[in-house]
Amino acid sequence: MGLDAVELLCAVEDEFGIVIADDVASSITTPRQLADAVAAQLTTANTQPPACINQAQFYRLRSWLQAEYGIARRSITPDTAIRSVLPPSLRQHWRQLKTAIGRHDMPNLRCTNLVRLLLVAGWLGGIALLSWFGLSPGISILIALVPGGWCIAWLSTKLASALPNGITKLRDLLPHLAHAQPWQRSDDEILQRVIQLTSVQLGIPLANIHPDSHFVKDLGLS
Repeated sequence: MGLDAVELLCAVEDEFGIVIADDVASSITTPRQLADAVAAQLTTANTQPPACINQAQFYRLRSWLQAEYGIARRSITPDTAIRSVLPPSLRQHWRQLKTAIGRHDMPNLRCTNLVRLLLVAGWLGGIALLSWFGLSPGISILIALVPGGWCIAWLSTKLASALPNGITKLRDLLPHLAHAQPWQRSDDEILQRVIQLTSVQLGIPLANIHPDSHFVKDLGLS
C-alpha cells in the first residue's frame, strides 16, 4: 500500500475505532468496499464490548494527540510514555487532556517531594514567625492550621507537576477515559462518512467521488 492509501486507512480506523486486517485492506478498491469492511468490523466489535471500547478510546486519544501536538501516528502506542507526548508545561496540557477526553474527574497531578518539603518548611516557618511576634505557641499553631492549611492545599494544586501515581503510559489513561459509544448508524451513513474522509485525505471534491469509484484508477490513490 502506498502512503496515501495508508493514511486513508488510518483515518478510517481512527474515525470508527476499528482495525481492518491487512489482507482485507489489500482487496479494497472502492469507497463502498471500504464502507462494507468498516460495517463488518463494527458488527464484530459490538459483540466484544470491553475490547471494542478500549480500542476506540485509544484511537480517539491518539487522534487528539496527533491533532493537538502534530505527533506522528506511528509514534503513539499504548506503551508510549505520557511525558514524551505532552509538553514540559504539564499542568496546562493536563487540563486540556482532561477536557479533550471528557473526564474532569481524572486524577490530578501531584506535587513532587521537594515541593511538599518546601511547603511544610514554609508552614513551620510561619508558626515560628507568629511566635516571634509574641503570640503563644498554641495560638500560633491555631492560626497556622486554618489559613495555613488552606494555603498549603491551594499551593499544592497550583504547583503540582508530577504525574499521578500509577499513570506513566498512555495505556494507564484508558480506564479514566469517557466510554466511547459504538457507531450505530446505518450502512449508508457509514458510506457517506467514508466518502467524506476520502475527500479530506485525497483533496478531492465530494462531488467527484462516487461510492464505486476506483481508488487508484479514478481517484489517483497511490
